[in-house]
Amino acid sequence: MNCFTLESSFQGFFDKNRETKDFYHSHFFEVGDILANSFLEYLIMKEEDERKEQARREEIKKQKDKLKK
Repeated sequence: MNCFTLESSFQGFFDKNRETKDFYHSHFFEVGDILANSFLEYLIMKEEDERKEQARREEIKKQKDKLKK
């Protein structure tokens, strides 16, 4: 199981000069877009791993069936 946490301040952040920089709505929308794309890429990778694992299981089963004959 994988667990992720995303945290952000609604008040902004300090830059390298310790000056407060505000977050705007556009920043949160951008983070949302990036997060959604990351989940999509993760799902695609997981599905590919499952397909490879299934193919490996089927190949092992074929080899076992061949040995039984």
